[in-house]
Amino acid sequence: MSTLQIDPASPLHGGKTRECAHCGASFHPREEDDLFCCHGCRHVHDAIQDRGLGQFYDFREKNAHLPQKEKPFQTGDDTWLQDAIEEAVDASTDRDRPVKLTCSITGVSCLGCLWLIESLFMERDGAHRVEVSQDTASATFQWWPERLDLAEFATELAGFGYRLVPRDESGEKPESRSLAFRLGLCGAFALNTMAFILPRYLGMPSDFEFAALIELVALVSATLSALVGGSYFFERAWKSWQRGHLHMDTPISLGILAAYAGSVYGWATDHANLMYFDFVSVFVFLMLGGRWVQTVALEKARRRTSREAPISPTMEKADGTSVPLDRLHPGDKVLLKSGQILPVASQLLDTTGQFSLAWISGEANPHTFSQGTRLPSGAENLSRSPVRLRVAESWSGSVARELMASPESVDESDKSGWRRVLPVYLAVVICVALLGAAAWMAAGAGMAKGLQVMVSVFVVSCPCALGVALPFLDRQLGNLAQGLGVFVRRRRFWSRLRRVKRLIFDKTGTLTMDHPRPADRSALESLSEAEWSALYQLTAGSLHPVSRTLFAETVKYFSGQAPENSGENAVEEVAGKGSLWTSGEHEWSLGKPGWRAEEGDAGFSHHALSCELRRNGKLVQRFEFKEQIRPQTIEALARLPKHLAPPVILSGDVSRKVHAMAERLGFRTDHAIGDLTPDEKAATLKKFHGETALFVGDGANDSLAGQAALLCGAPFADRATLDSRADFLFTSDGLGFLPRLFELGEMRTNRVMRIFAFAAAYNVATIGVSLAGWMNPLLAAVLMPVSSVLSLLLARTPSAREEVSATAPEISSGQSCCDCQKEPQPL
Repeated sequence: MSTLQIDPASPLHGGKTRECAHCGASFHPREEDDLFCCHGCRHVHDAIQDRGLGQFYDFREKNAHLPQKEKPFQTGDDTWLQDAIEEAVDASTDRDRPVKLTCSITGVSCLGCLWLIESLFMERDGAHRVEVSQDTASATFQWWPERLDLAEFATELAGFGYRLVPRDESGEKPESRSLAFRLGLCGAFALNTMAFILPRYLGMPSDFEFAALIELVALVSATLSALVGGSYFFERAWKSWQRGHLHMDTPISLGILAAYAGSVYGWATDHANLMYFDFVSVFVFLMLGGRWVQTVALEKARRRTSREAPISPTMEKADGTSVPLDRLHPGDKVLLKSGQILPVASQLLDTTGQFSLAWISGEANPHTFSQGTRLPSGAENLSRSPVRLRVAESWSGSVARELMASPESVDESDKSGWRRVLPVYLAVVICVALLGAAAWMAAGAGMAKGLQVMVSVFVVSCPCALGVALPFLDRQLGNLAQGLGVFVRRRRFWSRLRRVKRLIFDKTGTLTMDHPRPADRSALESLSEAEWSALYQLTAGSLHPVSRTLFAETVKYFSGQAPENSGENAVEEVAGKGSLWTSGEHEWSLGKPGWRAEEGDAGFSHHALSCELRRNGKLVQRFEFKEQIRPQTIEALARLPKHLAPPVILSGDVSRKVHAMAERLGFRTDHAIGDLTPDEKAATLKKFHGETALFVGDGANDSLAGQAALLCGAPFADRATLDSRADFLFTSDGLGFLPRLFELGEMRTNRVMRIFAFAAAYNVATIGVSLAGWMNPLLAAVLMPVSSVLSLLLARTPSAREEVSATAPEISSGQSCCDCQKEPQPL
């Protein structure tokens, strides 16, 4: 197999990285003075500074923002917003009070976002008040409609990267909010329990006048702790039991129930050594605290990576009315707007139309369809204007619905390791407790003493340290991962990462950049001011991959500001050919080689992906493009752990391109498979032992494969496509984070082993004390927080500089990607 010779300075090796001046994401600058990872970040940064709102960067949290990419330049469907505004105005009966509207909002990630949105809104005449919630990703606006156009403000807000979207009517509240409520109550109950159990520890006689009342208050407080906080763990343990396996919440629930039942019995029979009321309350509080810390971190990552749904929940019918997708019927005539994704298979009624099938096949090249052609669900309208369609299937039978659907249940726990040990652990604890109680009663100590031993064994064997230390450890690792541009979105990620045996990649948009890159930048550098202006007009608003690349270049040239000479006419788009724009006496065209050419000009180009800019039919410049591999790809693959099997490429793109990519990267050709449908991709992944694979894809066509893999990751894109499956999203333009991510996984394994070793030693010692009959509620109350603090110290992770390689190995000129080889070898 041929190997790839790569210039060490090539983006394949990565070179030096830099943090974006707006979002803070790591990127590989093309030029020495390049401060932004994308033209979207440059545009938003300049807009913020131009409005005198640079204070935003003082409020911005580190690693809080995501690359803007093309979000500020996208035009969304605001039909729902116009309807919502009209409803809000009609519902307002008091004209002396401002109108109020609540909707969801995307792009909010930190305090700086809240300040910026409020500042932009309150600058406008007619604005009264705005409340933006980061927790619920919602915004409530109050304004006087006769003085302020909220739809116009929404358009301006989109230019800063924040988009208003329909309110989530599911009614589901964040889990962290419920946990916080329980945690607050249980904290009060724990303080109350400890305060009223303290007199007994200090020697309060049982015949004291208020002794019964004091113990009754402790009982009530512990009962409320068990009901309010313990029920969270009881419910989860019961659901896992119904599914046929044990969850870590099972021993937590067992400890709470045993301690509470023993305490009630001790209270009723006046046996002080059985009264673990304070243990119940404090234990519940600590376990809820650990779970809350972990849940908040995951929800924060999900909110930061939340985006507008790729498929609109409604479609516009030919008569102008909007209809929900579940009410579409075969034969309905609908309009698919520019940039919208077709939710159901339909027949094209217009003469021609240009569509992208990347959502389905992963192939980025656009396709031109003629009248009467059946379009598959998932096709994206690349035309500037809406196209007319006749619906051919219902939403319930749509492939796009299947690809977008979230899994019915997502198992957030590890299916090995702790789960395999848990049944044995519980069996041993129960047997030891019962045998210890039986031995003491057989020795004539009585039932009360036997129950004391049994309850104390259950109490001290509760996973106090694990319930606090492991969530704390995962929270720290999540923060370190964010420093690499990786947002962990599921609780199961870290426990499963150590089980990964192979990496499987999609090709287009995953191993490659999301847009093609100019093959020769001198073609752009030679353009005049007027030619740049024409290019801006011809590409602005176009969804064609080549036009989007050229538009990014024009935005950079004009520093995010539209050129003054915008011409008199709108851009006319000819499906499958290109775009026309007239300014004064000149007709400008951008399209396929030879289109609109003067007579005798063939417009030939040997590049498969190319276009021509012409003025009055005369060639101005020919632009050729290439598919660019993500930076640091070769380097990242060379530094992966040695135990991983050879990587695999599974793609919906044509096999010829997939094999060419495999040869460039040094993959085995039999490990690079193309022309796969979503179903075939998932089936092929299983043949490569997908149950132990980390799959990295970028589109809805990868969702079934992502579900079949052990773990699934995706690059952060402008539209949410793989969010329902992805365990993590990455924002960096390169793949250099992959080996570092495995280093973090190894760090977690080492920390977990330390914590488990400590927990095992602690349990052996305390169970021994319990079996000897020496354990009592006061000693248990002291040992529990001490063991938790020690576990937290063992779980503490040093800085990334101390444990994780801050940079990839330097590769000097003339040296290959591996010091021991003259040239890169197949992996």
